[in-house]
Amino acid sequence: MPTTPLERAVRGWLDHLRVERGMSPHTLRAYERDARRYLTYLGRAGVREPADVTEAHVTGFLAWLREGDEEHPPLAASSAARAVVAVRGWHRFLALEGDVTADVAGAVQPPTPPRRLPKAIPLDQVERLLSAASVGDTLRRCATAPCWRCCTASAPGSARPSVSTWTTSTWGSGRCACSARATRSGCYRSAATRPRR
Repeated sequence: MPTTPLERAVRGWLDHLRVERGMSPHTLRAYERDARRYLTYLGRAGVREPADVTEAHVTGFLAWLREGDEEHPPLAASSAARAVVAVRGWHRFLALEGDVTADVAGAVQPPTPPRRLPKAIPLDQVERLLSAASVGDTLRRCATAPCWRCCTASAPGSARPSVSTWTTSTWGSGRCACSARATRSGCYRSAATRPRR
């Protein structure tokens, strides 16, 4: 049973999330775990009432999560961000319910997890993809598509592919006759069929 004003406030917020917001038990357990850790930090800081919490307490809690202590290891940015989101939700709830005069956590931003590069596919999968590709199939897929030579022919003195104006296509043979004039609009048959930007 909640015994302190802070614990009662957290219990009211969790009940609100369960009953009125319909959050899953898994999410509620995660929020409760983050809230308990926050209450531990506030207790060590001498805070007893929700109205006594300041923005400095919220930012201090975030720093504590990232640094850790003798009982808690440091959290990764993603885990600390989840905890700060829970704390922000609790303070917003208290402000909307009128239990406090201001949302002291509203300006505290959760840490941004570092961006990760996409994983490369294995070499054997690359080889299978390349061996399955067929330029002929691509040419016959659409009568109004530019040919492979159009989009890959290099301009003189340039390492980048040039894009030429497509003038005609022979559907049955998969051959395409292109002019040498390069355009920035892409390959097109006429003004009426130019691709839209």
